[in-house]
Amino acid sequence: MNIIRKIRKKQIILLFYLKMYLDKNKYSKEIVEEELMYSMPKFKEKLLNYKTGFPIEYQYNKVFNLKLASKKINHLLIKPNETFSFYMLVKDADKKEKYKKGLICVKNRIEFVEGGGMCALSNLLFKVFLNSPLTIVERHTHKIKEFPDSIENDLKGIDATIAEGFLDLKVRNDTNNTFQIVIKFDDDYMYCNLQSDKEVENEYVVKNKNLIYTKNSDEIYEQVEVYRQEVKNFKLIKEEKLYTNITQIGYEI
Repeated sequence: MNIIRKIRKKQIILLFYLKMYLDKNKYSKEIVEEELMYSMPKFKEKLLNYKTGFPIEYQYNKVFNLKLASKKINHLLIKPNETFSFYMLVKDADKKEKYKKGLICVKNRIEFVEGGGMCALSNLLFKVFLNSPLTIVERHTHKIKEFPDSIENDLKGIDATIAEGFLDLKVRNDTNNTFQIVIKFDDDYMYCNLQSDKEVENEYVVKNKNLIYTKNSDEIYEQVEVYRQEVKNFKLIKEEKLYTNITQIGYEI
């Protein structure tokens, strides 16, 4: 049965990439080490979570996986009319050096899987993309939030889960600017921001509205609306609702 499942999974992944190769999107692939001139806001994600209840070795494995995957994304250019795809970039990241086992949530339970923990990278990238003029093409929320938000995450519903063959993170550049992803690490945090070849005149601010918690049987759900505001010279010139995020809470609140 395991062999059949592995074969089926490989078929699904092959079809996943074939669809991207055949669609009409132009996917970003050029990496330029020299950083573009203009900086946009920088965000960070804490690397180690000591409150998971699982051995800390899986947190160190997660950091290893994040650094391995980020090599395929760091300094990537997203040119006008190009689309960023998380998996189009990292699909071969472990070709020479294999991922280590990290934590992932599968059907509401924690499992130990090679490459586990990479959602920390997709989450951080998504936050950076939201605070920019890039257009969200594909994003998926976690069905269950297993751990409380870190102190750095003051907004709700700002996450992007990924699963090769099934769930991707994609954004499109509908502007005239070329953007560049910059990822850096220190001992405690992973940092990410966008650089641009031209100054971005407007500021992009993400807001939560209408945060509520509901209970269905013994399960608690968090529901929140996510908006993006466009501000110029301290004046709001545009506000749009991006999505309503609904996720199950898997910890005590």
